[in-house]
This record gives sequence, structure tokens and C-alpha cells, in this order.
Amino acid sequence: DAGQSWTLQLDGVQAAKAVAAQASSDERVQRNAQRFAEEGPDKPFFDIDFSDAQHGFAVGAYNLAFVTSDGGKTWLPALDRLPNPKNFHLYGVRHVADSVFIVGEQGLLLKSTDAGATFTTLASPYKGSFFGLLAAHSGSLIAYGLRGHALRSTDQGAHWDEVATGVPVSISAALELETGALALLSQTGELLL
Repeated sequence: DAGQSWTLQLDGVQAAKAVAAQASSDERVQRNAQRFAEEGPDKPFFDIDFSDAQHGFAVGAYNLAFVTSDGGKTWLPALDRLPNPKNFHLYGVRHVADSVFIVGEQGLLLKSTDAGATFTTLASPYKGSFFGLLAAHSGSLIAYGLRGHALRSTDQGAHWDEVATGVPVSISAALELETGALALLSQTGELLL
């Protein structure tokens, strides 16, 4: 109803329980599950994106990742799908056709070509944090973040080129306008087009 009413679908307590319940025999996954259960609901989600009305991905702090295939009625942990052994924060997620891209701390760039079932790490020319990802209608991807850095890929993440933003402060949001222009918002309130 366009945001007029809201229903809780997942909270930190439920997320911690779900991670603990799904812990596999993988030692890293078991350690993460134990840490999530012990620390409680203190890890924020940072971004969410849906490929359609039913299929979505939510990402957050310390490799927090959940997936839904029923419009958010149920959410399943997806931490073990991500090649993120240092549990970097995941700040942005975007669906592009059957691919899913995730960006995060220390230049982390991840890509799935099977709708989020498995992920691989993409080579990143920047080792600072990415706070988000814009998927433009042109097919370009713009990863943006710390100290005004923005990178663009025109080949689904195989190569990334620096975009000169001209600002030394972090970029925290991006949007494609109806005209096709891209807008970046800095943490000091500057709007870049």
C-alpha cells in the first residue's frame, strides 16, 4: 500500500536464532552462529533489494545476509554463501537480471550469476569501503563510498574504473533519475549529478 502500513517480518532476535539453527558443519559458520547467538540482536541491516515481488536479499554488519523467496514472509540466513572470511560489513546489494552484486568494507565486491545461490569475489581496484551500489538502466554499475570514491563497471563487474567525483567526503546514497542522469549524495549534503 505504498508504505501506508508496515508489518514486521524479521528482527535481530529472529535473525540470530535463524543463523544458529542453520549452522552447518563448517567451522567458520559455526563460530559466526555462536557469536550471533551470544551477542544478540545488535547487528544492523544496511540494505535490501528485490528482483521481483517474491525474491529479495538483505545485507548488513559482519557478513549478515538473509534471503527470501516468498515476499519476506520468511527469511533464511545466507551468510555461508558469501566468500567473506573476515566477515566484513556488507553495505549494498543489487539485483541485475539473474545476477546479484554485493559491496562492502575494504573494497569487497561480490557477484552471483545464479540469482544468489553462490557468490564469487570480484577484483577491486580500491581497498576502502563501498557504502552502496547503483545499477543503472544503461547496464553500468556504480560502487560508491569512502572519501568520495566511486567506481564504474560497464561489463557486469569484470573491470572497474574510477569515477572522478571531485569530493573528498564519503558518498552514502545514489539514484538514477527518470532522465537517465545519475545522482550521488555525499555525507556533507552535496548532490553530484
